[in-house]
Amino acid sequence: MTRKKRDANHNEIADLFRQLGASVSDVTQGESVGYDLVIGVQGHSATIEIKADSKRNLTEIEKEHSRTWNGKHAVVHDAAGVLLVFTKLASGKRFPLECPRNGW
Repeated sequence: MTRKKRDANHNEIADLFRQLGASVSDVTQGESVGYDLVIGVQGHSATIEIKADSKRNLTEIEKEHSRTWNGKHAVVHDAAGVLLVFTKLASGKRFPLECPRNGW
């Protein structure tokens, strides 16, 4: 069993989603499942992988989840990514796997 490690910005990202009004379920306490959070916004949900910066690579389990997950999924690095995911999820729109940094 592989234990999930938290990135340095994990709590900050989870708290930002909560402050915006999202329901947040943190799944990092158990076995690695390919994502860190499940969030819910206005009847829509998504799995979220948190990375400390955009240069960190996804693990094999994270890659497998992003390839096979039929729902919404995003990789978030910072507050801009949180806002992008939150607003697109709230509107019911699709969003990219990798949230861009600086200038989206």
